[in-house]
Amino acid sequence: MDFEIPADLAAYLGELDDFIEREIRPLERQDDNVRFFDYRREDARTDWDRGGLPNRQWEELLAEARRRADAAGHYRYAFPAEYGGRDGTNLGMAVIREHLASKGLGLHCDLQNEHMIVGNNVGLLLMIHYGSPEQRAEFAEDLAAGQRGFGFGITEPAHGSDATFMETTAVRDGSDWVINGAKTWNTGVHAASHDLIFARTSGAPGDASAESAIANDSTLVGPARPRKRALSRALSAGPTTHTPSSRPAARGPSAALAQRARSPRVGDQPRTRRCSTAISRRSMRRASAARA
Repeated sequence: MDFEIPADLAAYLGELDDFIEREIRPLERQDDNVRFFDYRREDARTDWDRGGLPNRQWEELLAEARRRADAAGHYRYAFPAEYGGRDGTNLGMAVIREHLASKGLGLHCDLQNEHMIVGNNVGLLLMIHYGSPEQRAEFAEDLAAGQRGFGFGITEPAHGSDATFMETTAVRDGSDWVINGAKTWNTGVHAASHDLIFARTSGAPGDASAESAIANDSTLVGPARPRKRALSRALSAGPTTHTPSSRPAARGPSAALAQRARSPRVGDQPRTRRCSTAISRRSMRRASAARA
């Protein structure tokens, strides 16, 4: 087995280092932005008046770092060339992430919230491979630029993020999918227009070979804005982008970017607002196979 880093990838690491010193370090030091990374980071990143959600200044700083990285041609490294990327490889991403993380916490890389100047954008890759032409036209460029993202609803109360034990179900009802279940965290949903709801379309919890997906070869469910929630001190001491939610009998059309689906309110849970096909069962089967 060859553990040598390919010469072109090693050269690119040097290119990234130069960019960090030229563009990112000065931004990190500007206006005391270092407070978001030193011993003050918990308080600096947290908006206590919004129930523990990330501070807007913090998120604006991350957005500016992504904008600079995109302008310099780094943010889209892993994406296809047709979307402004470099056709990066899995090996390349692994080496880059390890390299950036080894520099320590900073504006160049914060794995706690998946921020990195080289985008690890699963939503875009799923959209490219499984989205309809209409969906790609609406979402792809904003996703590629890091200007838009999806919530990520996989973790559940009883068993964390183990997708093989997923209990949330999606059942076909005519042209709709009916989703029942609860998610402990929905990463990024506080700022997302749509939420990727992972649900089981067949099999029983614990059945690794079952076809699990986001309903209808996957449904992208767009919720109304989540209500404010107090920060869960038991699980996190800093700002959280993870919003607990449950979706009893949430209903959505099987594939409709423009259509809207209404579901009854249950307690004070938001209505399901919009659904669209975004990911296929195949991706979940691959994930299950990888776990096995």
